[in-house]
Amino acid sequence: MARNTRRGFTLIELLVVIAIIAILIGLLLPAVQKVREAAARTKCSNNLKQIALALMQHHDNKNFFPSNIGNANYPNDASFQNRTWMLSALPYLEQDAMHALATKNAASMVTAQERSMAIYACPSDPRSDIVFNQNVGGFSANYGLTWYVAITGTTFSSYDGVMYNRPPTTPKDTRGLTKVDMISDGTSNTAIVGERPPSPNGAYFPLYWGWWLYETNQDTSMCATNSSLVFSSSLGNGGTSCPNPDRYRPGNINNYCDTNHFWAAHNVGGHFAFVDGSVRMIPYTTPASVVVAICTRNKAEAVNID
Repeated sequence: MARNTRRGFTLIELLVVIAIIAILIGLLLPAVQKVREAAARTKCSNNLKQIALALMQHHDNKNFFPSNIGNANYPNDASFQNRTWMLSALPYLEQDAMHALATKNAASMVTAQERSMAIYACPSDPRSDIVFNQNVGGFSANYGLTWYVAITGTTFSSYDGVMYNRPPTTPKDTRGLTKVDMISDGTSNTAIVGERPPSPNGAYFPLYWGWWLYETNQDTSMCATNSSLVFSSSLGNGGTSCPNPDRYRPGNINNYCDTNHFWAAHNVGGHFAFVDGSVRMIPYTTPASVVVAICTRNKAEAVNID
C-alpha cells in the first residue's frame, strides 16, 4: 500500500529563498529612500513657498519687507527691537500664538526661542527636529534651529538684496527697508530666502549658528558672496581651511566650512524662494554669476534662471 510523504525545504532551497528575499529588499530600500527624499524635498519646497507668500503679505500689510534683524522690522514699535525676520513673518504663517508668546516679555521670548518650528526646518536633514542645548560660547539656553536664511544681497553691507540688516537712525526711519518698487530686477527674478542648514552638531561649537529667533546675520541671513566667514576651518578650530569667499556648492552637515555658504540637504541643489512666491530648485552646477544675480534686486543682470 502506497504511503503519502510530505516533502519539506532542503537547506539549499531555504538559502536560495533567503538570498532572493535579501536581493528584493536590497532593491526596494533605495526606492523607498528615494520616495522619502522626494516627499521631504516637496515639504521643504512648500515651507519656502509659504514663507515667501508670508513675506509678501507682510509687505502688503506694512508696505515694506522685514529687514533681516534689528528694529527696522517695525520702526514704530520699540517692542520688536533686535528681533529676526522670522519673528516678523509668524503672523502671516498662521503662527499668531507663537508670535504673541515671543513678543509678550523677555521670559516668554526665551520660551519661544526654545521651540523647534517645523515651517523653518527642512525635513531632508535628520537634525530637523532638534534644538541647540549645549553650553558653549557663553550660551546655555536652548535655541530652535532654522534651515532657511534671508538673502541680504552681494555682501552683508552692500544692501542690494531684499532683506538686509540696516537699522534706522530713528524709530520711524524706514530707509533701511525694502519695498516692491525697489526691486527693479523683477519679483520673479529676485530671490528672498534660500537654504542653508545650521552649523554641525559636533564637538566644537555644536549647532552654534542657525537659530531662528536669535538676531545675528549668521543665524538668519546669507549673502551671495560671503566675505565674512563664520568658520575658517572645516573642523571649526582646525582641519582644512575654508574657501574665502565661499560660493554656492554642495555641503556636508559635519563640515563647519559649509556654514559659510548656501547649500541644502538635497542631492542636486537647494531651494530658493522668490519675491513673487515661486520656489525653484537651483542646481549646484549653476554659474556663480547667476546665483549672485538672483540674490540682488536692482543690478539689471540678464540671466536665464531656468
